[in-house]
Amino acid sequence: FLSDVRYLMAPIRGTVLVNKADPCQPCTGWAHKCTDPLEDGPNHPMWKEKSIKDRCSFRPQWINRFLDDEQTPDRESTFFTPETTELSIAALVITPQMASLPDLTTLVTVKITRGQNGAISASPALVSISETPVVKWCSWCGVTMLLAVLYPIHELRKRRRHVCGHLGIDIGLTLSVCIYIIFNMYLEFSPPHVLEELTAAFKANEQHAYFECFA
Repeated sequence: FLSDVRYLMAPIRGTVLVNKADPCQPCTGWAHKCTDPLEDGPNHPMWKEKSIKDRCSFRPQWINRFLDDEQTPDRESTFFTPETTELSIAALVITPQMASLPDLTTLVTVKITRGQNGAISASPALVSISETPVVKWCSWCGVTMLLAVLYPIHELRKRRRHVCGHLGIDIGLTLSVCIYIIFNMYLEFSPPHVLEELTAAFKANEQHAYFECFA
C-alpha cells in the first residue's frame, strides 16, 4: 500500500540526505553524519524509530525532503501521474528445459491500481504455457479413451456389474472421461496458437507483439 502518488512519480536515487545527529539540521552535502537512510540500510537510526509524532523525527523529515523539488532537484518524473488509474508492468521469461522437454514460456505481470480514495495496490500474476508434443499426447488420449470404452464392455460380458445395477455408473464414467479428453483436445487445437504467435513476435522483435500473445 502506498499513500501518495508522488512516491511513484519520483524514483529514489539515494540522494535524500538526513542528519543522523539531528534530523532538523539541514544537510548541504554528503558527510559522515549526513547520509541517505536507504543507502545506509538497517543501521541508520531512522529505521529504529518507533514514533513519528515528533516534528524532528527522521521519517517525516526524510519524506518532506524527498518530496521537496528544491532539496531533491534530481528526482525523476515518470508516466505514473495522479490521473493514472491502472499501470501494468510485464516481462516475458523463457525457462529452458532438458532436450526431451519443451521450454516453458511465462508472462510475469504486476498490475498497479489506484482507487478513488487514493489508495494504491499491486497484484502479481503468472501465466505459463508450454508446447504439447502432439503425436505422443494424441496417442495417449486415444489409448485412454479406448480403455475407458472397453471397461464397461468387459464388465457387461462378465455380468458382474449388470447384476448389481452398476452398469449405468460405468457408462457414465466412460462418457465423462471421453468428454473430458475430447474437450481438452478441442482447446489444444483451437486458436489462439500462442507458440506460433510468439515465434512471429520474435521475428518482429517488438515488445508489443510479445504481450499481445497472452492478451
